[in-house]
Amino acid sequence: MVDINVAAVTVIGQKHRQRGVACEDASVALTANGVNVVVVADGAGSKQYTHARFGSAAAAETIAKLLTEHFDALYNENREAAVRSLIIAALHVKFADLIVEHKLDSIERLSCTLLFCAVKDRRMLVGHIGDGLIVKVTPSGMSPLTMPQNGASSSSTYFVTANHAADYLRLIKTTTDNVHAIALMTDGVQDSVYDEFCAKLAERVKKIHVGQSDDPAHIGADFQQTLEPL
Repeated sequence: MVDINVAAVTVIGQKHRQRGVACEDASVALTANGVNVVVVADGAGSKQYTHARFGSAAAAETIAKLLTEHFDALYNENREAAVRSLIIAALHVKFADLIVEHKLDSIERLSCTLLFCAVKDRRMLVGHIGDGLIVKVTPSGMSPLTMPQNGASSSSTYFVTANHAADYLRLIKTTTDNVHAIALMTDGVQDSVYDEFCAKLAERVKKIHVGQSDDPAHIGADFQQTLEPL
């Protein structure tokens, strides 16, 4: 059996602190039913996305629960389009509750990106819609597993609330063979650790190697200490 440690930390960025804006990101690390999951969601930042922080929090919790409860069914389903549609549908069902709770006029108010990685035994399921970055650490070094996804322009991206969002959700079914660690990050962290022009990861990422500790609390503290200066 693969020995896996998971951890997640959400740190408000300096620009948000300076403007007194609430953190719009959310992250969840969960181990249940033999499944280890990390989910990251980044709430959309423009003014029209008034409740994005609620959307990101709900997205992270909903997908973590879905993956720990139904990993086998999702991984073994050969129809990728069906899996992508199910994941987005689960989010929209949860968002429907939030629309009623907060008296919203549109699901777009809750817009966010989504990144996740779930592992059971040796099987690994990775998903990503929108910007942000998922990195894998192997014996040969570090490299991106999924890349940022831009929309119509380089400054835009796709959200889980978009029309046909399932079409933009990228899924990877693989195994943990030769994988030492996986790191998921929002675009705020991504911009500080990844140079897209030379496709190179910064040395800073090496500090976020979860293999350094067996204690999830220590792993989380290491994450936060590394991210605080960003």
